[in-house]
Amino acid sequence: EDAKAAIKQALNVGTVGNINQYGNQLLAAKKPKEALEIFQFNFDKNPTQFAALVGMARGLSANLNYEKALEFATKALPLAPNEANKQAVQILIDQIKVDMTNYKK
Repeated sequence: EDAKAAIKQALNVGTVGNINQYGNQLLAAKKPKEALEIFQFNFDKNPTQFAALVGMARGLSANLNYEKALEFATKALPLAPNEANKQAVQILIDQIKVDMTNYKK
């Protein structure tokens, strides 16, 4: 309980990048539902931020909601702060499309 309270407090003061990083750590730990909750929190707090949109795309994709993931990734693409981020999001979009096709089979 103490750890949960500390995390909640940290989320309230964390930057969009800090919160997104925590969500990514949860994905790496194979906790997609928990990660999506964090990405959703970040998006609710920062709805126009590139990292929050990408986080939602990753979290939704990890939870097999490919259509919504594609929507968020597509919204993030024009907000990419540089070419490397733009290319990374395009790769994410392409992967979501592949996953969506394979999931429907």
